[in-house]
Amino acid sequence: ITQYQILAFRLSCAMVNVSCASLALLFSIASNAVDFVAASPQLRRNLDRCEQRYDDETKVYREFEEGWFEGMIESFDPEGCTYTILYDDCEKVYADDEKLAKMVADAAEPPQQVSYGTMIYKKFSDGWWEGNVSSYNPSDQSYIVRYRDGSEEEYYEGDDEFKEIIENAALPQIYPIGVETYKDFGEEDEDWYVGYISSFDEENNIYEVKYDDGYTDSYSADDPELRDMVDAIYIFFVEDEEMENETSELEGGY
Repeated sequence: ITQYQILAFRLSCAMVNVSCASLALLFSIASNAVDFVAASPQLRRNLDRCEQRYDDETKVYREFEEGWFEGMIESFDPEGCTYTILYDDCEKVYADDEKLAKMVADAAEPPQQVSYGTMIYKKFSDGWWEGNVSSYNPSDQSYIVRYRDGSEEEYYEGDDEFKEIIENAALPQIYPIGVETYKDFGEEDEDWYVGYISSFDEENNIYEVKYDDGYTDSYSADDPELRDMVDAIYIFFVEDEEMENETSELEGGY
């Protein structure tokens, strides 16, 4: 064997090794790509031409800046793998992804938007009454509001009146104008006086309380005395109502 034949043999072996290494690398890349596509439902749907996962008229529920809104799937585009969703005032297009899946799930069991204990204020014929959200039923998105006198009312998610009574007690002004107060100015029973919140200075966060004799006093929004004065009016009303009931029962006994 000549020297040139030995050199040619070595070169051919080197080329074979390079080719084998290249093939191995290409095979590894292809295998990883197949595994990635197999692990990605979104890519698999795109490659297979998207299948419609949600039927037309399926309800969705989504939070926008203005609040939560209910919509309905109107149509499906298999080419773009998108759904057109119709809301009361517009329609929007969504990709078939995790966001849409959450919107469908939220419509099946809508999340609670108003927390337990949320303070509310509602004006009745006898004045303003404070209450709070005491329970929530996800099956029909209904809330129970319990007032300071123990009475209850039911509201549904999205009700205009429900939004209003929550807004009445929203920061920075949690006490609406006209909310009554009860304050002890001395040690005798007759030194208790009923007043009402007459104004609110939002810039300085100050409430003004006015009494029947024209006297006014100012309290900061975080003043615990103001909270006590508002609480005291409910004690006053409850005791007064109990006395009236006892009087009626005594009169009925004669």
